[in-house]
Amino acid sequence: MPQHVSTPVYANFPSSNLTIGAGVAIFHLASARVVVCYHSRDKYWFLPKGRRDVNEATRAAAEREGFEESGYRNRLLPLPLSHRQPRGSSPITPGSLYATEP
Repeated sequence: MPQHVSTPVYANFPSSNLTIGAGVAIFHLASARVVVCYHSRDKYWFLPKGRRDVNEATRAAAEREGFEESGYRNRLLPLPLSHRQPRGSSPITPGSLYATEP
């Protein structure tokens, strides 16, 4: 079978066409459950998420969308993840396990 060679695709997306979204997974500690939302018209379950407003921090947008769509007050917690990303030039507290990245 001969190999098919296709030409590469080059794409350019201007920033005016990009939307930054934010969402959360809400863990209800008292009942040990995960909060999900139900779309009553289209009949499906989803995690709360939405678009970030102009000049709004991504963290604040995620918390706001979580509350707007679920009705539960929430706060973001750092999630320790192993990664290979360089630390950068900003100072990091010694012994810090958390990487904060949008």
